[in-house]
Amino acid sequence: MNDSTVEPTPDDTLFGGSFTCGLIAARLRHVVKQRLDIARSLLALIQLYSEDSVGRYDYPMFEFSDLERKLSNIINNYRLFDDQLSLKLAKRGRGLADKVAHIGRFEKADPSPEFNVFLDKILEAGLLFLSPYSAQVFLARSLALHEQYAVLMNLCTLSASSIPDELRPVMTFYSAIAYSGIGKPLKAMTNFNLAAKAVTDQNKALLTALSPVGKTQEINLGDYYVMVRCLSHISEKYNGVYQA
Repeated sequence: MNDSTVEPTPDDTLFGGSFTCGLIAARLRHVVKQRLDIARSLLALIQLYSEDSVGRYDYPMFEFSDLERKLSNIINNYRLFDDQLSLKLAKRGRGLADKVAHIGRFEKADPSPEFNVFLDKILEAGLLFLSPYSAQVFLARSLALHEQYAVLMNLCTLSASSIPDELRPVMTFYSAIAYSGIGKPLKAMTNFNLAAKAVTDQNKALLTALSPVGKTQEINLGDYYVMVRCLSHISEKYNGVYQA
């Protein structure tokens, strides 16, 4: 789970600063709420058509139950996004927010103003960052790397009822890290052990979370518990020597 962080050079830094970060946050929250409202309105409309089809009319071109299921999933996903955007980072998490505002320059052929293109790209990246379906579970990974353990614990709690079954071992693993960080080593070890079964089963999502970014590796139980032991220093800060 170790990631090497490359600091952006002046040439790579297109836009940054507290104003840009604040604008990104406000626009991201607006987009999430807007899409959540649209999805809710569409679901209400589909439900009306569904009721109407039972009574007077038939709409053979629509699979209402499938549409309702998909829209319900979208609503749950964006509700989770909205909850995540309410999570509070400590001041030391400011560096995490600043890093989002650094991306390379754009294609000169794009006629749009560079700042507009920048915001669009950051919004796309932000939604991917928030999504529990992202290959890396980016938000949980970043919170763990930046030692935002209380926020990570809140994220794991928020995600408990929303994530698909194949991602549950990943959040169990991050719950273990969060418990370590807030000084609860016994709960941490319980969750590390629960996640271990997914290592045996070669759960792809967990292997991706345990590997360097972009390099999913095969990991056995021995490797996993070596990693767990390396993470034990988190709890040692609070409870002395951690017995793994």
